[in-house]
Amino acid sequence: MGGLKRVRGEILYRLPLLAFLFLLLLSALEGWYAWSALRVNDRIINAWRLADDPQPADAPEWQIAHALGLVEAGRVEDALKLYQTVVARPDLAQEFAAMAWYNSGNVYLRQVMQEMEAGRHETAFARADRAKHAYRRALRMQPAHWDAKYNLETVMHLRPDLPPVGGGKEEKPGEKPEDAPPEIFGLPEGHP
Repeated sequence: MGGLKRVRGEILYRLPLLAFLFLLLLSALEGWYAWSALRVNDRIINAWRLADDPQPADAPEWQIAHALGLVEAGRVEDALKLYQTVVARPDLAQEFAAMAWYNSGNVYLRQVMQEMEAGRHETAFARADRAKHAYRRALRMQPAHWDAKYNLETVMHLRPDLPPVGGGKEEKPGEKPEDAPPEIFGLPEGHP
């Protein structure tokens, strides 16, 4: 019994150290994620400095920064085309693809808001579907992208995904659809 108490005592003595090392490892991992995100953001912010590059227009950082500038200038269709060019690249890193999808979703979301304010609901619904598609693509690339999750939720409140009515099948008179709820008459008796 004395040996078991001694082993238990040593484990309890080293447990705080192990917990500290585990938390230190998690902190280092989070720091690395934050550093790589800052590096990507810095590359995009400084994309205009790519003049030394022989073909700066081919750099995804430059294309995303240019598309953001096009959006600010009101040329959203050109920006959306440029985002599509970025995501079509086979050698593109996932972080840039997610950023391009997220930014194109933001463009569509702005258009949805403008169309809703103008009372053009059908056009707004079509753009909402495009925004949902873009945000979902961004989340496939980076599942922890909180801004994309939030914006997808915003669009889902404006235009929820609803299953097609009737499922495309015609009902014959007197025939119940396969997915119809059972017919139960009267009040339920008892409690669960």
